[in-house]
Amino acid sequence: MKKILSLLMIGILIISGTSIIALAENGEIEKKEKISFSEPSLQEVGEYLSINIKNTAFTREPGAPLLPVYKKIFTLPYDVKILSISYKISNVKQKTLSKPIIPAPQPLPLISVKTSVKRTLKNKAVYNSEKLYPDKWFDYTIGCGLNNGKHTLFVVTKTYPIRYSPLNNTIYYIDDATITIKFKKNSKKTFSPNESNLFDLLIIAPEKFSDELQPLIQHKIDHGIKTMFASTENIYKSTDGRDKPEKIKHFIKDAIEDLGIKYVLLVGGLKSLIHAKRRDNPNEGTQDWYVPVRYTNLYDSGGIYDPGFISDLYYADIYKYDEKTDEWVFDDWDSNGNSIFAEWKAMGKDTLDLYPDVYIGRLPCRNENEVKLMVKEIIKYENGGVDDNWFKKMVVVGSDTFDDTGSTDYYEGEVQNQKALEYMTGFQPIKIWGSNINNGGPVPEPQDIINAINQGCGFLYFAGHGSPSRWNTYYPEKFNEPRAGGLWIYHMPFISNKEKTPICIVGGCHNSQFNVTATSFLNYWLYHKGWTYIPTPECWSWWLTRDLGGGSIATIGNTGLGYGAVGNHGDLNGDGIDEPDCVETLSGYIESLFFREYGQNNVHILGETWGGAVTSYLNTFPGMDDQLDCKTVEEWVLLGDPSLMIGGYK
Repeated sequence: MKKILSLLMIGILIISGTSIIALAENGEIEKKEKISFSEPSLQEVGEYLSINIKNTAFTREPGAPLLPVYKKIFTLPYDVKILSISYKISNVKQKTLSKPIIPAPQPLPLISVKTSVKRTLKNKAVYNSEKLYPDKWFDYTIGCGLNNGKHTLFVVTKTYPIRYSPLNNTIYYIDDATITIKFKKNSKKTFSPNESNLFDLLIIAPEKFSDELQPLIQHKIDHGIKTMFASTENIYKSTDGRDKPEKIKHFIKDAIEDLGIKYVLLVGGLKSLIHAKRRDNPNEGTQDWYVPVRYTNLYDSGGIYDPGFISDLYYADIYKYDEKTDEWVFDDWDSNGNSIFAEWKAMGKDTLDLYPDVYIGRLPCRNENEVKLMVKEIIKYENGGVDDNWFKKMVVVGSDTFDDTGSTDYYEGEVQNQKALEYMTGFQPIKIWGSNINNGGPVPEPQDIINAINQGCGFLYFAGHGSPSRWNTYYPEKFNEPRAGGLWIYHMPFISNKEKTPICIVGGCHNSQFNVTATSFLNYWLYHKGWTYIPTPECWSWWLTRDLGGGSIATIGNTGLGYGAVGNHGDLNGDGIDEPDCVETLSGYIESLFFREYGQNNVHILGETWGGAVTSYLNTFPGMDDQLDCKTVEEWVLLGDPSLMIGGYK
């Protein structure tokens, strides 16, 4: 039961701006935040009004009123007990409007077909009601995760300074609010990570890969990364769990608490390139997998696009905060206990924490040769194989992702590329853009992309459309013409950058769907199911990563259908900068956060950049508030070594 109270605490006050910390004699600590809101600003947008308050983000429920929300993140030590979370608001004012408030837009899938921007439709159930929206002034979520490598409690508070009665076309708003969190040291805590860090990196793989992994284990140890190996066979024998993925997750939990593990590398994918049973049941892929996968049961768009998808975040999100016991407890991703994991569909929803408690990555190798190749590449990369002459280049590939001609008319892919470049101070940009077709510069065609990669770069960022077989996009405003050629898996053999391997971030649908085989395309042609249209032995992201001629050293992308946004509906992420929606929410936002972690926050361990981006996304858009925010973090997988030192050891 949530502890939203109307309490004030008396103590010794330390004031810093609008933040107050109070320490009582009984050891209780109080954090207080007072927020003052500006007067609502109204602007006509056709038949609607937009409404804004300075320094706030926006609600984003598609079809519901687009209203300001103020978010404040409190970070607390893992070993505290939260006593109460309370709020107090000022006098409520009201105002009748001349037009209805504009509804929030519908996100758009990043599928490799034409996707035109549709007129935003109102949610009739909301707009035909006199009930206030949102239904409360204040709410919060609590997450257990890592903050700069330390186990941390995140309390994300959400204050709604304006509530709206659509049927009466009246807003109710406040001038200020005060948020108070009271907590104390938890002397009876059951969760306690081993802070002596007996080991840093845990590698999980089948026994048959153990010999091939020994050079990597020794290499990591030589660089001060205390590394241990655990075979899937031994984990299955020694650890409890309802299925094999849960056994592995319990083993990781034990490794955190007993050994202080920080990074987990899973080595193993499907057992065949030709044909395999990808999914044993709605929850797992195990029988034909070297290291099993957890499938979600999140059905976005009613399951039309992705009736479940792989999520390795399952293995990283170990804990959740139980408000009944005030303890960190194991998050099995089955909160309603019906044995359907990570469920979010019409008839059921699991409440998940989603914050990473370890930094996880996977090498979905199909055989010993792929393991040998990746071990060799990682060792070479970290052992001085990186030269700033090529590493300090960043190749970005994008163009016009969505048909918003006649409105904002952004070239979304290029906007996302540019946002990433802004974070990467000191890197030389190589822009392979659709808009270059007008000036003779490189464009998103296979030859130009391959030429740029072959010259070497430290980072490679694609923003557009995708599938397991390809990445591509549209030329600006050419949505009725053939798409740009992009990069298909059959172009990969022409990549020959050798040791000049970048970290690749790919924005698009299903590029990292690593459960495909050479015969998967038959499902599309025979049953019109799936996302591969040609023989695709391995997905785009993994093919690039394990490319014999070089490729990337690691790739991060979506295992399922990614989503983007169009237009500009205000400062959606609440960072104080009003930018196009495509970089303020969903796939474009989480991708930009990766570059912010590296370029601005100086996080240079690959798994920590991935984990920092996921955590920052959840602190901005809590995953249980919106189905697509949940999916955005669940499907964003790191195919690579999470302990990799980006740029190598100097």
